[in-house]
Amino acid sequence: MNEKLAFKSKTIIGAIIAFLPSLITFAGGQVDPEAMAALEASADSALSMIWKTIDQMNELIGAFLIVWGRFTATSKLRIL
Repeated sequence: MNEKLAFKSKTIIGAIIAFLPSLITFAGGQVDPEAMAALEASADSALSMIWKTIDQMNELIGAFLIVWGRFTATSKLRIL
């Protein structure tokens, strides 16, 4: 039996990364718009730029891991 645990799967990890912002919003978590506006207006624009980049790249990285994981999969997943 060639099985691996689900948390070692690139596909599962990619799906979690891609959908995490949506899941957090669905669960009630939300970024305060006033705090984001203050961060963007502050002198620390590098931090704001890093935050925006991470926010935009998580879906791309997650999708890449999902596709890569499916193409390179060699074993079945074991949930528990």
